Amino acid sequence: MNVRIGLAQHRIGPDMEENLRQAQRAVLACAGQGAQLVLLPEMFCCLYQLERLRACAQPRGGEIWKHLRALACQAGVYLLGGSMPELDAQGRIYNTSFFFSPAGEELATFTSSFSLASSFSAIS
Repeated sequence: MNVRIGLAQHRIGPDMEENLRQAQRAVLACAGQGAQLVLLPEMFCCLYQLERLRACAQPRGGEIWKHLRALACQAGVYLLGGSMPELDAQGRIYNTSFFFSPAGEELATFTSSFSLASSFSAIS
């Protein structure tokens, strides 16, 4: 079995909405070139700067998660959403990756085993 993999790269800036638009364009471009599995970079939706992570952090099922899910469906690809700052119910931030099917089903999740806030007091 052969799988065509697309590596979606884009410039990540301070505007989360623009980052999501750029990620969408990159994923659709990969799909347009025949990719069946597309990978986004770590923290594809926000600058990986400690002081910005809290402002960008969202719970599972939030805007970023919904964007990834819809994008997998729109592109018709398996999508590994790089990672995003996930906010848990206790207000801790984790570096989390979500993996979606072309039907938008969340197939897998990887969450760092430690809170970013526990390591970096700047965002706790």
